[in-house]
Amino acid sequence: MTENIETLLKESRVYRPTAKTIAAAHIKDYEKDYQKSIADPEAFWSGMAKELDWFSPWSTVLEWNYPWAKWFVGATCNITYNCLDRHVKTWRKNKVALIWVGEDDRERIFTYGELYRQVNRCANALKKLGMRREDTRVIVQGFGNVGSNAANLMYESGYKVIGIAGKAIADPATGCRMA
Repeated sequence: MTENIETLLKESRVYRPTAKTIAAAHIKDYEKDYQKSIADPEAFWSGMAKELDWFSPWSTVLEWNYPWAKWFVGATCNITYNCLDRHVKTWRKNKVALIWVGEDDRERIFTYGELYRQVNRCANALKKLGMRREDTRVIVQGFGNVGSNAANLMYESGYKVIGIAGKAIADPATGCRMA
C-alpha cells in the first residue's frame, strides 16, 4: 500500500447544504455569525444566552483576567432545565426528545414528557437509596446517554457529580450498583 495515513487524512470536498436545509436551520449564515462572534464576542454570546432560561440574570457577560475567564457573572442557569424541563411545559411535550438504540438494535423513542417522567423516576430511586443533595457520587457510563442524563439529573437536584465513564451507576459507599 503506497498511501500512508497522512495522505488519507486530506479531504478537499465540500458539501453544501440544500436551500431547504438552510431554511430549516437555526443558523442561516454560519460565516456571518462567526464574524459577529469574533468582532464582538460579548454581544454575540449575550444574544445566544438569551435563548436559554435563566433563574437569575448576569451582571457582566465576560470578566477576563488572563488567563482566567468568567462568563455570565452573577447568573444562575440550569442546563438540564433548559434541555428537558422547559420543553415539558410547551407543545414539545409530545415531540421526540431521545431515540435510544440498544446493543440488540432494539429502539425506544422517548418524548420530552416520557423522558421527564423517567428522569424523575430515577431521581426518586436515588432518593429512596438514601442519596442526598450534599452527597458526591461518580456516575459510570458506557456508550449512550444514560450516564450523562443521570449526571444532569443529579446536578439539577443539587448533587455533586465528579466523573462520568464506564457502564453502570455505582455507589461505593452503599454498595449499590444500578446497571
